[in-house]
Amino acid sequence: MRARALFLILPIILILAFGCAAGNPNEMVLSGTIESDSVHAGSTIGGRIAEVLIEEGDDVGEGDVLFRLETDALDAERARIESMVNEAEAAYAVVASGAKPEDIARARNEAEAIRQAWQLAQEGPLPSEIAALENQAASFEAAFRNAQDAADRMKNLFEEGVISERENVAAQEAAEAAFNQWQAALQQLEAVKSRPREQEIAAAQARYNAAMSAVRSLESGATTEQLAAAMARVDTAREALDQIQVQLDEAIVTAPAEGVVSSFNLEAGDIIAPGQASVEIVDMAELKLVIYVPENRLGYVHEGDEVPFMVDSFPDRTFTGTVRNVAAQAEFTPRNVQVVEERVSQVFAVEISIQNSDRSLRPGMAADVTIMMNQ
Repeated sequence: MRARALFLILPIILILAFGCAAGNPNEMVLSGTIESDSVHAGSTIGGRIAEVLIEEGDDVGEGDVLFRLETDALDAERARIESMVNEAEAAYAVVASGAKPEDIARARNEAEAIRQAWQLAQEGPLPSEIAALENQAASFEAAFRNAQDAADRMKNLFEEGVISERENVAAQEAAEAAFNQWQAALQQLEAVKSRPREQEIAAAQARYNAAMSAVRSLESGATTEQLAAAMARVDTAREALDQIQVQLDEAIVTAPAEGVVSSFNLEAGDIIAPGQASVEIVDMAELKLVIYVPENRLGYVHEGDEVPFMVDSFPDRTFTGTVRNVAAQAEFTPRNVQVVEERVSQVFAVEISIQNSDRSLRPGMAADVTIMMNQ
């Protein structure tokens, strides 16, 4: 390791000696290589590439679309989850808005019918009451028969395409309502005819209490727990939709920064793995140059200094960079430094920032930096 370190330091010391001896003794010339920062783009979900919008060498801006992945399965899943969200929101709206007036009225009517049955059970039947209830049940039966005949006719007409589905459904619902009314009358008649025992009277009372409890529940609206449960279902569905949207966003791969596409060899139909770095983008607008300054010359270099440098590709042009960072620790240091001559072998990395707006400089170019020593 010591031999390798001395081998690397020797050219730097020779360049320093040559720069000072062959030119201005107040100048120090050090060589380095121009480098660039780069970023990589890819997708966290992976998949098959559907469309490619770039080639190597293209200039791209931050946010530009580089390529897209196929999303057929994700689109179908999003449609399914959107339906779940709509259903959950509709269910919450029903719970939050409370019962409809017609629902409350229906519950009250049912409770009243149960109350009357309970009362009749307590009082016992009268012949006149039985006759009236029999007539009422017969009337409701006749109404049901007529409604059922009408519903059958409407069904046939609907199947033949003569009437609309809405008219057919209305006829079926009317028949069902007539049937329920007839059955309620029969139940009421049966309750009056039978002489209930004590336990039957108690059961009738329990049914009435339950019916009135249902009425009060409808009138008071949903409880806090019911609202919370309905909202939890909404939140769960929305979270699932957000997650699928994140995956859809990841199917569109964009440039994380401005630069030049330096590496990309994929095409439509190729499959990439999740997290695969598929595109390399090099920042050509701001490059950097790293030189190594011997310890006994480090006092002439400060962060923020502007330093000139030249490259072989443009021998008649002088470029300027700005010292961005001076390393805090020496490199290539011998294990035992005991004399002044050995301390010269210690060098410090100095990073120089280069603004390359005209794109004339390229990563990999060798550069000679001039450091003034008369400061």
